[in-house]
Order: sequence, then C-alpha cells, then structure tokens
Amino acid sequence: MKIYYRGYLINENPLAGPGCMVHGTRPERLTLTTEENSRSAMRWIDREVLRQRVEAAGWFSPQALRV
Repeated sequence: MKIYYRGYLINENPLAGPGCMVHGTRPERLTLTTEENSRSAMRWIDREVLRQRVEAAGWFSPQALRV
C-alpha cells in the first residue's frame, strides 16, 4: 500500500518484509529511511519537515549560535 503524506511517499510492502520505506519528495523519490510501521514513518516525516523549516530559518547558522 502506498501512502502520500506531506509530499513524501510511504511504501508498505508486506511481501518485502515488515516495515515501511519512506521515499522523498518529487522528482527523485529517493529512499530516505525505513520505519517499522506507517505511524512511525509519519512521525519521521513530521520531524524531517520541522528540521528543514528550522534550517531554512537560519537557526542553525553560525551567526545564530553566537548570539
């Protein structure tokens, strides 16, 4: 079963073994990680989206860390 969540693809394939593979956003759709179920995959995606927003805001830049 394929689940599309926040632009990412969660691929549950019971024939390939337990777990879900998380693929990135379009156009590449690279495999980013493997999680044990779809709920934990959604949590991983939420953390990744938050991390990207923090990085884009510049909170992890050297200038922000000096203050």
